[in-house]
Amino acid sequence: MPLSLQEDSWLQNILKFPCFNLHYGGLPHFALKIPRITASEPFLVTCKVPISINKTKYLETGFKFINNLETYEFNNSLPTLIQSCRYHVRRYEIEDLNEVLRITSGAFTYSRFHQDERIKFEVAEEIKRHWIIANLGTRMNVDTFVITNIDNDKTPLGYVSFLVSESTLIIDLIAVSKNHRGKGLGRQLVSRVLTEANYRRLNVRVGTQSDNPAVNLYSTLGFSRTSIESVFHYINEGTL
Repeated sequence: MPLSLQEDSWLQNILKFPCFNLHYGGLPHFALKIPRITASEPFLVTCKVPISINKTKYLETGFKFINNLETYEFNNSLPTLIQSCRYHVRRYEIEDLNEVLRITSGAFTYSRFHQDERIKFEVAEEIKRHWIIANLGTRMNVDTFVITNIDNDKTPLGYVSFLVSESTLIIDLIAVSKNHRGKGLGRQLVSRVLTEANYRRLNVRVGTQSDNPAVNLYSTLGFSRTSIESVFHYINEGTL
């Protein structure tokens, strides 16, 4: 596979220093590309490789293993819509923004940014905050559902944000308020997404970390794992 070291302009705009994605196969030439970056300037390189690949050469080059990312796809053609007499799923409205941002805070501790101890917690939180703001505003072909108490439809208790293409719906972000976890709200949100995908005749895909409890949620709803990748970070500074 040819070398592919691509700038991650979105992440770069948030962190204010160079960020790159190194695609599998580019490692032998990795060192040849980096010298164009000022040595004193911090930078981040992310690499995702199939779990079956020998990781030694990545570790020897200075990469740090962060976590394993699992991809799941929904195989059942007729999803079961899970409904509740207590909760209601509806589309996101601009008035929901502040509550969605509150829910986002502390909801993604299994992310690769949170799992890398060299990245400060507040920096990892800021990345996820910008992520959901982009999904709710400037990013194209993104839709978001929120779940509310049926007696108070104005206050979101959780949300799911997903990307839509011609053939696939990708669950991008899903979060539930700390005080309402373990009550089936995540299951109801995913169920609503599956119903939406079935209506649009789209395949459904989602990625999550191997140690994320959401793995059990997707498995019990009929998703099947299709791949596992190991995620590595290369950071030239001690702490970002």
